[in-house]
Amino acid sequence: MTRVIPEKTIPDLTVSNMSNPLDLPHDSFMEYFRVSKELFRYLLDFVEDKLGGVKSTSVPATLKLSAALRFFAEGSYQKGVGNDMFAGMAQPTLSKILTSVIDVFESELCPTVIQFPVSDEEKSEIKRGFYERTGFPGVIGCVDGTHVKIFKPMKDIQHLYYNRKGFHSLNVMIVCDHQQIIRYVNANSPGANHDSFIWNNDPLDGVLHQKYLNGERNTWLVGVERTFGVMKNVFRCILAARQLPNPKIIY
Repeated sequence: MTRVIPEKTIPDLTVSNMSNPLDLPHDSFMEYFRVSKELFRYLLDFVEDKLGGVKSTSVPATLKLSAALRFFAEGSYQKGVGNDMFAGMAQPTLSKILTSVIDVFESELCPTVIQFPVSDEEKSEIKRGFYERTGFPGVIGCVDGTHVKIFKPMKDIQHLYYNRKGFHSLNVMIVCDHQQIIRYVNANSPGANHDSFIWNNDPLDGVLHQKYLNGERNTWLVGVERTFGVMKNVFRCILAARQLPNPKIIY
């Protein structure tokens, strides 16, 4: 008679049994990483060659991606994530892994998957999607900004990042489509900058203004906050209660 062992909601995860996180039960996988197994496979296929180590002691690309996604999902301290998922993974190791994964995402993945609609066919599809859901014609995207809390920068530039809410941040602007797919991101603005200033100095404003001058009409961007709420619920590292290091800022 075969003994059936009930699945834990969240099983113990260590280096030895996390060699393939896709072996986890679906619910446990989603709770830990907040992405589907299908999305995890897509990301792994995309970054595996760029993250894999050549030494026998190197951390496999699968574990690097798992550690990064766990940090994004939990928004906890790096040391805590390392102990939580990978017994014996020190904070410096996790820090290097996060840097390598983020670098690959930024340079390779984001330019491929985050693209503002440019073709008439794509814009027509988005307009139709917004109209069917809201009854508002001509919308090709929703734009909004949010403050992502960061560690205090060096004294000479602290004032640039200190926002009206009383903490240091980046003021991040995104544009999403009718399916809440992110189509454009500007994460380069210090927190002291107002939303209108960011938009008026963003390249996208110039592109859309030129299209308007060239005769493109009945095309709108509208303001929305829902996408940020969904995104922060999935990737809790960007919640206001957290602080993120920004490698482009001197601390």
